[in-house]
Amino acid sequence: IHIRFYFLFHMLNLTRNYLLLEHRVKQQQLKIIQLLEKRERQYSDRGDENSVIDLGGKRQYSDCAEIYSDGHKQSGFYKMKPTQSPNEFLAFCDMSEGGGWTKQETRRR
Repeated sequence: IHIRFYFLFHMLNLTRNYLLLEHRVKQQQLKIIQLLEKRERQYSDRGDENSVIDLGGKRQYSDCAEIYSDGHKQSGFYKMKPTQSPNEFLAFCDMSEGGGWTKQETRRR
């Protein structure tokens, strides 16, 4: 009986830990989405929609590295939609030096 109780207690503890970690991951995913949407607004304010590099709508990319890996080597603004993100957004991809780098703007006051 003690072994069964210990086993059940251990399983409940593991389940609780799993649920806590799952909740934290979901919170982090939401935070990432919010940051990406904020970055999209910043790039949209900075970039001209006409300067976006057109990939022909063949597929949706989740990041600059994926775009680079697919053979697109020109630096510039690209539309992308990261996994778990509900919206597409613009980001500047630096394709120099091995490419696939997402540029983030740093503003100084």
